[in-house]
Amino acid sequence: MRAGTIGRTGLVLAVAALTLGAAGCLAGETRPPETAQPVTPAPTPPPAASPAATATATPTTPATPEATPTAAASPASREPLDEEGVAELLRRAVCWYDDPGRAVNCVPPTEGSARAIADLGLSGDPRVVAPLVDMLWLEVGWARWVEEALETLTGQRLPDARSWSVWVARESPPLPEAYQEWKGRLLSIVDPRFATALSRGRAHEPRIEELLWTSVRLGGLPPLEEPATVHRVEERYLEGDDVVFGLQLGGESRAYPERIVAWHGAVHDQVGGRSVMLLHCLPCGSAAAFETEVAGRERRLVASGLVYRSRMLFADEESGSLWDPVSGRALTGPAYEAGERLIPLPLRRATWEAWSEAHAATRVLSLETGFLRDYDPRAALEADDASEEPLYPAEPVDGRLPPKERVLGIETTAGGSRAAHALPLAGAEEAGIATLSVGGASLVLLSRGPGSGVAAYHAPPEPIERLVMTDALGLLAVDSEEQRWFVSEEGLVSTLDGARLASVPTRTAYWFAWAAAMPESGLSGD
Repeated sequence: MRAGTIGRTGLVLAVAALTLGAAGCLAGETRPPETAQPVTPAPTPPPAASPAATATATPTTPATPEATPTAAASPASREPLDEEGVAELLRRAVCWYDDPGRAVNCVPPTEGSARAIADLGLSGDPRVVAPLVDMLWLEVGWARWVEEALETLTGQRLPDARSWSVWVARESPPLPEAYQEWKGRLLSIVDPRFATALSRGRAHEPRIEELLWTSVRLGGLPPLEEPATVHRVEERYLEGDDVVFGLQLGGESRAYPERIVAWHGAVHDQVGGRSVMLLHCLPCGSAAAFETEVAGRERRLVASGLVYRSRMLFADEESGSLWDPVSGRALTGPAYEAGERLIPLPLRRATWEAWSEAHAATRVLSLETGFLRDYDPRAALEADDASEEPLYPAEPVDGRLPPKERVLGIETTAGGSRAAHALPLAGAEEAGIATLSVGGASLVLLSRGPGSGVAAYHAPPEPIERLVMTDALGLLAVDSEEQRWFVSEEGLVSTLDGARLASVPTRTAYWFAWAAAMPESGLSGD
């Protein structure tokens, strides 16, 4: 066992120690007398440290599951519910408190909750379908009652929460007026801050019924804050084919191994004298680097524990807004209302062997992160590796490429307008040199070959024809006029007159995630 890592048994103990224990969160709190008798089964508290905590509990199923129709109960004998009637039933089902911080007292569920869930099923009201599906994702002992209520209500029998979410996305049942607030209160069982993130009237772009909880509490993937690094020659734990995300700013190179950052979601760091933030999204196969300053304010993001169409959202600790890690856009809250967007930086996905050979002075994260995690290869990634389908529901999926084809995403702001484009990463690496026009900007893409990643630059006047590795000057790009250009992550520099052509922000992601987050994006190589 390597220093800084732990075995499986140790990992279980570490996760257990970090788990949000429902019974112990508010010692001394008691329930109202009418809900004081718990019923079995008692819940198993969700782990807070795993980057894909629900992958085992909620197995991947086909994108459009086959429903087993059953005989739905007739609601004819019941009076139709008004909005207040629906709201009252939903409040009873989750043991509503005026103080969201006391919602943890609603676990384990009670006989009163069981009766309320049964009444939801018998109501015949389609407005309660999405809330019941939300309750399936938050399994605290009520799954059997919720499944029976959904079957009674819809006449469908589906195998798991994922399949029900796909059904909801396809059928779009109506929602209660107070649904957003209710969902925040439901998730307050896990963390009372969700009540603020999903408060009534808070602006949002995603469909609230498609925000799914992943069994990780808000901030449950602890971000790394200016983590310790070691020089390339001092590193002793990485294999040559380990994936790293490479960043170079102000002449300083930094490598972030995926086997580490996947456990933390966000890294806040200083590189080349600049404050930067790396966001890693395991279910969408993405990593992106951004400046931390937005609209004159520093933003500090942490994993929210929520996914939207299999993209893990990040929460802004200042405003509670939720942010998309692929586009860098705020999707809810005050930052969304202000139209805020993170400023992207060029980030290269490469093997450690390729990155370290190209950047002799690079530093890389140390295993001594201050956290007890299993940083062995693939440990954090095995749940996502297990299927060719997205880890969470992602419908609708753009069918021009396989959903989990990894693409290079490029974004430009030429002429003041924003434009985006994607192309398969493997194809761009294989090509070595490619030209592309994005939003009126002429670009050249350069790669040393498979596994080395791809960088994008504003193109020289004459086309680049070949790459040459030299002992004295490193990698050079040679154009059709035999003009040579120094190649770095930050730009191309002419050896003749020092003219500089800046690099263009890039990041990698699964195709389904890029296409959904950047719907205006072009695509090459499909």
